[in-house]
Amino acid sequence: MGRLSRTEEQGRPAYRPVPNLCTMTSGLRRRLAQLDAAIVEQKQVLKALERDRADVQRQLHATSIFPLVSTLPVEITADIFCLCLPSIEELREDVEYERPISWSLGHRAPNVFLGVCQSWREIAIATPALWATFFLTVGYVSEDVLITPGALEEFIDAWLGRAALRPLSVIFRAIDSASLFTPERMRDVIRRHADRIKYMELELDQSSLCGLKLDSVAFPLLQCAVVEQQPSTTNTLDPWNPTEIYTNAPQIRHFILRGPTDFSLYALPWLRLTRYEGGIDSLDLFEFAPNLVDVKCSVEWEEPVPASIINHFCLQSLTLVDSQYEEDPLDILPHLNLPALQFLRLTDECQPDDPADALGEFLGRSSPPLRSLSARVEYENFYNWNRSCFSCVANTLENLELRAPDPLFQRGLFNSGLNSSGVCLPRLRNLHLIDTVGTNFTQLTDLLYTRSTTPRLAKLRSFRLVAPSSAVLLLQGDPPGTEIRYSAGDTPRINSAASRFGIDIYIGTAERAYFKHVHHAPRDPPYEFVY
Repeated sequence: MGRLSRTEEQGRPAYRPVPNLCTMTSGLRRRLAQLDAAIVEQKQVLKALERDRADVQRQLHATSIFPLVSTLPVEITADIFCLCLPSIEELREDVEYERPISWSLGHRAPNVFLGVCQSWREIAIATPALWATFFLTVGYVSEDVLITPGALEEFIDAWLGRAALRPLSVIFRAIDSASLFTPERMRDVIRRHADRIKYMELELDQSSLCGLKLDSVAFPLLQCAVVEQQPSTTNTLDPWNPTEIYTNAPQIRHFILRGPTDFSLYALPWLRLTRYEGGIDSLDLFEFAPNLVDVKCSVEWEEPVPASIINHFCLQSLTLVDSQYEEDPLDILPHLNLPALQFLRLTDECQPDDPADALGEFLGRSSPPLRSLSARVEYENFYNWNRSCFSCVANTLENLELRAPDPLFQRGLFNSGLNSSGVCLPRLRNLHLIDTVGTNFTQLTDLLYTRSTTPRLAKLRSFRLVAPSSAVLLLQGDPPGTEIRYSAGDTPRINSAASRFGIDIYIGTAERAYFKHVHHAPRDPPYEFVY
């Protein structure tokens, strides 16, 4: 056992040295300062890295496609490319604005995809649907290309070759520099691809169209052909010796003739046609083409009135449009008998002295199962129309579009719908009033309720009232003086009728809807007057 110290022997605790607290505190403060400095330094490094990352991200977006797009499957990317294709109407806009072909190729799909990256280029070239439509205005092609033998032909062949076996839509417009791209050269291009052409549109002068000799070319897939006649200094076409075109197109069904030229200048496979759009200078069309189902024509009389009424037993849709001549399109109706007609549209220019009588005589003679009628009735008397026209088709008419009916005409129409005993148009389901003024919304609401609750009447499915753009539909409290007054008090009753009976209703101008209710199911779109 060790010896005790003297102090311990005496019973007192021994002295032990106490640590220096000041020294310890100063050391900890130095360490804390070092850590704070390191944190600040690391934050500065982090901020610099974040700035560098943002710069690289911006450069990546500027020089490459978005990363998510680059990871899409090729099929989805190809489908997106196809959705970007311009329509034929958009391509025609380039012509209207006189844009050169280099502009269209550089700013329109599909060529715009070729210069983005190698991946997009490969996808675009390998997608036949992108190249199945070819639109060419020869006048906007560089003259250097036109005079170089085979240059333009090589470009066209390369474009259409990428379409593989897809049916083609080809549009040729030869203006200005057309003499450099002769009909013989164009015919050779058409011949090489004729076996795949489904839609053909030609805008040429008469001599160029004759030079194509389309009667000698076989078009096994052609279904729709369009000819737009350009003016020519030399008139080579003779109505007594018409030009034969598309006689070797066994599937052609639709022919469109634009411009002032008449159908009698061409010899077409009339027996195959079911649709025709264009001018007529005689009623021979209805004899040459007995299988027509749809006709949209302007009338340009040059021949005497037919000796007897022409019967056409297949025509279901007829649209009469105005022409540059003084003849009224309705002038052809007294010479036609169309017992299968279901759709009849008369454009705004069809305004003879007695349109209701002329139309009523035609409907009474033909007794067609007419389902849709569209006509302008400005300054017309409803009761005359009801007696002459509506009474002839009351048992079949389902869709009625009236343009510019005045308040008296509307009142007669609405009141006839309220009379369940002698009702006009009991099967009516869609009623559209276009370019109209002076509507009585109280009568309109009564009409909606009555037609939806009377068992003998078909329920309205849609109602549209479109006022002229210059008219203003007034809300309650607005000053008087405008042509149409739509009171805020009318909204609850109309809304109740629309919701209760499931009616699609639109009230307003083309630019603004004052009341709109859509009740149709997603798979049951609202009826539109399309002819």
